[in-house]
Amino acid sequence: MKQFLFVLGDEAGSGASQTTLAVLKSLGETFSKIALVRPVSVSDPKTDAVIAKAQEIAGAKLVAAQAIFSEADALRAYRADADAFVNSVLDVFDTVPEDAEVVLVSGADQAAGDPVELHALNAELAREIGTRVIAVAPSAGLGAEDAAARVTSLERSLAADHLHGVFSVLLDAADAPEGAVAVPSKGLVEAWGAAGDAAVAAAVACEEPLPVGPLHFRHSLITRARAAHAHIVLPEGDEPRVLTAAGRLVEDGIVEITLLGKPDSIAKTAAEVGVDTSKMHVIDIDDSELLEPFAEQFAELRKKKGVTIEQARETMHDLSYFGTMMIKEGKADGMVSGAVHTTANTIRPALQIVKTAPGTSTVSSVFIMCLADKVLFYGDCAVNISPEPSQSADIAIASAATARQFGFEPRVAMLSYSSGTSGKGPLVDAVREATNLVKEREPELAVEGPIQYDAASNPRIGSQKLPGSPVAGRANVFVFPDLNAGNNGYKAVQQSSGAVAIGPVLQGIAKPVNDLSRGTTVDDVMNTILITAIQSESTK
Repeated sequence: MKQFLFVLGDEAGSGASQTTLAVLKSLGETFSKIALVRPVSVSDPKTDAVIAKAQEIAGAKLVAAQAIFSEADALRAYRADADAFVNSVLDVFDTVPEDAEVVLVSGADQAAGDPVELHALNAELAREIGTRVIAVAPSAGLGAEDAAARVTSLERSLAADHLHGVFSVLLDAADAPEGAVAVPSKGLVEAWGAAGDAAVAAAVACEEPLPVGPLHFRHSLITRARAAHAHIVLPEGDEPRVLTAAGRLVEDGIVEITLLGKPDSIAKTAAEVGVDTSKMHVIDIDDSELLEPFAEQFAELRKKKGVTIEQARETMHDLSYFGTMMIKEGKADGMVSGAVHTTANTIRPALQIVKTAPGTSTVSSVFIMCLADKVLFYGDCAVNISPEPSQSADIAIASAATARQFGFEPRVAMLSYSSGTSGKGPLVDAVREATNLVKEREPELAVEGPIQYDAASNPRIGSQKLPGSPVAGRANVFVFPDLNAGNNGYKAVQQSSGAVAIGPVLQGIAKPVNDLSRGTTVDDVMNTILITAIQSESTK
């Protein structure tokens, strides 16, 4: 897995470019394959001086080196659409060779543009990438006490931007406090020295993964979904939001789509929302040659329940049942529904036809919460009303597996109104029992419970309430004790913080079937289709 380092200057003329070269030289002592990306060049990215010098310093070890935007173009693009600008930079990271061991990112130099705006640009890129930061600060004339204050100020600034500074570089400071490096700005690359090498080594030695931003996460969903070559069936084929989402994904070549519904109705809605359906499959289930074989198969599956062929034929006229049978028979890889149907309309056919995954006794859900600076997983917020301890353990293990499937090392918090041994009562005892069951079944999984949300998410509070816990203050998977807490919890975070809530993502079904809320947006539908496509990788 690639490691990232981001060199960021905290003001104009900070010396970030020269520090980049010094760090590159230092990395060359440890790594044989390094990539360098300059999102913003002072002038023409094709003739960027830092890239040219980097090639001299690293030679064959530099397997990729690219500057992307000039400063003027970067600011213009960032002002016009910050998300599109970040995504264009993330596209370049996708082209970095897979065997690159470390990617060094050189932040904007803040030479001519607004330094506040360029700092915001740098910070957003670093936050989205999920990288450790090397902060560079001019510090001429500072003694030891003032240098320490400068480092403290840098750390606070980085924390306010939700960034993670590994160490600080003080240029022209008389001394440097612990955790920082003091070097002269003149001849910086040559004067970097053993202290600088040790700091870089410490930065890349950190194995703790850092949170990626929501744009980076969604960007990775698109990349993985495209690689999955998945075929997704949409039973609500004439729903405007569903059609619009499908049109965008098909136009970009990300997924294959089948729409279920009346062709005339689908065509009418498609014209209204400006979607071209010529690259999609459209099936009128009432006139489909698949109707009879699907009915026969469903009758066979449900014969122990007394389902007759006549009843099966009637059932197969239901869009959700027909779509689920497509998955069962390998004619689609996954299904997304729920924009106009209930969760039960989506789950019931899945349980009757594709059934639960092997070894699974509890079907549950998880919301993928994309906050401003991190991605979290909340379960179960949509399916199980009042789970027993064994079911809560199932939910925790399934949610951890979902987090892992999407590239996150899970740290699971079993939520309660009490942390550790501080509280008593049946509700706390149920969470404690569920936690113990998780530990028995998945001894390698990092899990803590009972634990309050603040102790699970805030490092300062976590260290006070549960010192030494591998989860407290660092949780990324949150298991709520019941549906009342979970559903209100995810909506409270979504509405108060502006977080994007992807889901509910269903867990425990043998083939990927996912639900939408009735208040879903086009982006919600797109995200859920992407999630479903990625889930299908493991079930094809």
